[in-house]
This record gives sequence, structure tokens and C-alpha cells, in this order.
Amino acid sequence: MAIEAWFMDDSNEDPRLPHHGNSNEFVSLDQLA
Repeated sequence: MAIEAWFMDDSNEDPRLPHHGNSNEFVSLDQLA
């Protein structure tokens, strides 16, 4: 199973567009809880 999550940026662009950073930062499931 794969889970993908990201921190949102502060852009004022259309909220339906993706607003996540360009580099991936891998974290454990404990950090997401």
C-alpha cells in the first residue's frame, strides 16, 4: 500500500491545482498521525 501526503504551500492560485513542494520528504506513518 502506498500513501502520499504533502504540506500545502501558501499560493493564492486556484485551490483545485496541486500545491505541494517540488522535492519529496519521506516520513514514517507515526509522523503523519
